[in-house]
Amino acid sequence: MNTGSSKAAAARVIPRRAALCAVFVLTLAGAVQAKLPPPTPEQIAAAEAAAQKTKEQAAVEQEALTRAQDRTVSAYQSDLKKRGITPPTPTPVAPTAQANLPAKAVEPPRSAGPRGGTTPSAEAHSGNAR
Repeated sequence: MNTGSSKAAAARVIPRRAALCAVFVLTLAGAVQAKLPPPTPEQIAAAEAAAQKTKEQAAVEQEALTRAQDRTVSAYQSDLKKRGITPPTPTPVAPTAQANLPAKAVEPPRSAGPRGGTTPSAEAHSGNAR
């Protein structure tokens, strides 16, 4: 085995890797500092048209969902009436304003909710199954 040539090859590889890393870092630094040009009026108009189309599609989907929910409620109420049960009256609910919604869910304090432990419950090890 010729270990001298493998050491020489390894010595050539390390500077190449360092040079490639340096080129990569410099390219990345240049890309980070680059700025995009402002959007053209055509791009702005296209973005507004896409946003309007999305809003219209959401309104159509909401109407379809409302119709489906109304059909489900009427079928449920008619089934109750057929069985002689008076259907419950719905509770009116006002829509919640977006401003009143929390920014993020807050985790309850550690004293609330179930607390896990390392000891098994007595029910799990109460005896052999018969």
